[in-house]
Amino acid sequence: MIMEKHTALSLVKRFRQHNKKSLGQHFLIDEHTIDAILHACTVFGAKRYVEIGPGAAALTHRLVELGQPVVALEKDRRCVAFLKQTLPHPNLDVIETDVLEDPWPEALTQAQPKTLWVSNLPYNIATPILFRIIDDQIPLQAMILMFQYEVGKRLAATAGTKAYNALSVIAQLYFDIHIITKIGPKAFIPPPKVDSVLLRLTPRPQRFASHDEALAFRALVRAAFSQRRKTMANALAGYLGRNKNDWQQQCVDMGWQPDVRAQSLSLDAFLALYDKLPKRSQP
Repeated sequence: MIMEKHTALSLVKRFRQHNKKSLGQHFLIDEHTIDAILHACTVFGAKRYVEIGPGAAALTHRLVELGQPVVALEKDRRCVAFLKQTLPHPNLDVIETDVLEDPWPEALTQAQPKTLWVSNLPYNIATPILFRIIDDQIPLQAMILMFQYEVGKRLAATAGTKAYNALSVIAQLYFDIHIITKIGPKAFIPPPKVDSVLLRLTPRPQRFASHDEALAFRALVRAAFSQRRKTMANALAGYLGRNKNDWQQQCVDMGWQPDVRAQSLSLDAFLALYDKLPKRSQP
């Protein structure tokens, strides 16, 4: 099928010309950034792509050129109409849906090998979208996602670094997370006030037998990081009915200093701690 040739900038300008009202979106226009996304995608040899929030199709028009089916999930009906008008392609399925509120399309909840998720995520809902995908246990091969830079740094941070927090531990329970590249404001129209970052998220083997057990582990991690300036024993005082002294002894039993802080402990260390706790005491 012969398609009209587009650039990211021409697509965004065309869309904005006919949709004057601000959508609160930052449209990707930088071809080098799109090249980086496409390169990250092609490494996996995906057989299907799912794009969240395609907007003005700057990335979508390049994804369909890869020759595999593309499912575009878009909340704004103006963007849906623009996509269908601008990119009539047999490989493109545009679905009007709110990925935070609506049920997932049935095809995306069924196991299909080599499905790659791609998105320039809206800053204000990026983390909730990520955790909806996690909690709904959507089958996928990997994700190439763009986040606000500070959020992306936390997602990929390692123990002992300033950015490391509960989000780091919990996200890395589910994914190996790698920073692909940092992206400046000029890559977008209108330019945001902050930098962005492109991440590669590859699923890790499931550590827990049930989702409830994973939620209990996440609750422990959040409690441990709840008072960042305090020791973990202080932060956990009262958690699971244990006082500060109990938690200090637990830290010693783990081979740690009694005044250890949560930000110095790796994911594996938190998993080891969780395994030592009486499961009947888990919330």
